[in-house]
Amino acid sequence: MVVESGVSDLLTAARPVTWRGKGDLLQTVWAVPPRGTWIVVELWAGFGGLALALLSTGVHFYSLAAECDDTAHCCSQAVMPHVVRVSQVESVKAVDFVPMLRRRKPRGVIVGGGSPCQGNTSLNLDRTGLEDPRSQQPLELRRLFQEFDELPEMQSVELIGLLENVASMPKDVRAEYSAWLGCEPTLIEAASCGWVHRRRFYWLFNRHRGLGPDMPLPQDWTWCLDGPVPEIRFVGKKPIPSRVSWEQGFRPVFDPAQVIKQAGQGAMHPFTREFYHPDDRARFSTPEAVARFYEHTRRFPPASYEESSLLWKGDVWRQPTSDERSQMLGILQLLHQQLGGLEQAEVRCVTHYWVMVSTCHPLWFFCALCHTCVPQNAPLVCSRWMRRP
Repeated sequence: MVVESGVSDLLTAARPVTWRGKGDLLQTVWAVPPRGTWIVVELWAGFGGLALALLSTGVHFYSLAAECDDTAHCCSQAVMPHVVRVSQVESVKAVDFVPMLRRRKPRGVIVGGGSPCQGNTSLNLDRTGLEDPRSQQPLELRRLFQEFDELPEMQSVELIGLLENVASMPKDVRAEYSAWLGCEPTLIEAASCGWVHRRRFYWLFNRHRGLGPDMPLPQDWTWCLDGPVPEIRFVGKKPIPSRVSWEQGFRPVFDPAQVIKQAGQGAMHPFTREFYHPDDRARFSTPEAVARFYEHTRRFPPASYEESSLLWKGDVWRQPTSDERSQMLGILQLLHQQLGGLEQAEVRCVTHYWVMVSTCHPLWFFCALCHTCVPQNAPLVCSRWMRRP
């Protein structure tokens, strides 16, 4: 097999991914890393949420990340310089990994990430689902999974696929994604970790099956089967992360430990970009929240101005800063550290966008499940749905 891509040379010469940022990454006692060396192909990478998750769980891996945003690229490059980067998901080819597979002899390959959700989310009142080209991006994951599976070098190598997208997607989109990937999704509501709502579907699968309720979970996590989609819920005593450094004496009105006991009820509204928001959803919020929404020049959705979604010092309120939002998602001060040279307003906008939109809050947990998805003695065969005609 002949490989002519310059990316192949970069991959062959790549070093294992390490953390070069300030501070310690999130650590948990229940996240047991899969053994061996892994190759990670992170699609729609943002600033590298999947890589951060794997580093947090102690996985030894090499990585390629596909991301078109230059700002996110610079952030990731500054703290994880050994990740090989390309700008387009469509340019990633499994054949480019052949020399790397021969040299590193990994235990497995993980390919996937959080695909664009603008065409699927219920926050977009004009969403068009699968008619939006961005909603077709998971086909690139299926293509790459098939390409890797067909490589002779992958015969004795585990292959895992991962897709994340919004849980508010139309039912026909969910059904189509499940048909493309050959398995059903699992729901994770980040609010069960104590801090902020973020409902996401995850498809996690290998050559022969997907993650399902018959599989055991790490300590402090449990299956909840009372909804239309199986849910993985955190039931530990301490929130994730365990604490947040609040600025200027402001604090939330809720206790995150109590939010965990209430299965996520009372957590903050999902984080969004900062811009001049329309008021078409004001009717779903309380009069007090709507008044704050207009007072604050509509920078965030009306529901973000509910009492439980704000920080308070006496009767004075404010929105969480980008740093505080990052901490609640377990991402430290990553973007603030790397975007300090930009104007403050731009820092705020870009930080909100990439921390809250391009990285999924419970992803480090889901990465810890990758080895659970692969039965130790199962034959590495490919299901018919992953075979090309």
